[in-house]
Amino acid sequence: MAPDTPAFESVLTDEILALVGTESAPCTHEVTRPGVRAFARATRYTDRIYFDVEEAKCQGYRDLPAPLGHLGFPVFDPEKTDHIMSWPFDPNSRINHPFSPAQSVHTELLAGSLDLEYIDSDICAGDVLVSRTKLEDIRERYSKGLDGPMVIQTTATTFKRADKPVAIYRFTLIGFTPVEGT
Repeated sequence: MAPDTPAFESVLTDEILALVGTESAPCTHEVTRPGVRAFARATRYTDRIYFDVEEAKCQGYRDLPAPLGHLGFPVFDPEKTDHIMSWPFDPNSRINHPFSPAQSVHTELLAGSLDLEYIDSDICAGDVLVSRTKLEDIRERYSKGLDGPMVIQTTATTFKRADKPVAIYRFTLIGFTPVEGT
């Protein structure tokens, strides 16, 4: 702790710290033609390869290529899927998806950072990817603005096609409790 940082009571229990290194259950994502087209439209891609299968094939793709940032959509199962996040939800698991906090006493969450690393950029409509989210790190820092601790956790979600990694999505989530009266 820096010399000018006031002492604070940690909210990170041994049980929470023991979660570092744990992984979620696998999640299946489908890369579909409508999904590629919708994502391309939403992100203002205009290249015909994202909309026209024949053009994509003429350019050397197997099918419509997934635009940068699109890794398909989790397959929805009404009995197993979180109805808000659309990822599988296991009430017995502490890590369910990249955005699930590893249990904290804090009441608010804030996205910290996002990094997407491609290992294989040949992702096209028709591909089925399987992801698993791993809690890589969890720590606390004092926040002067909050006059108290923040919990910072980093997850890495690895997407695989036929057991070969194609992308890693790293996400940092910050948990905090607002100062009363703000």
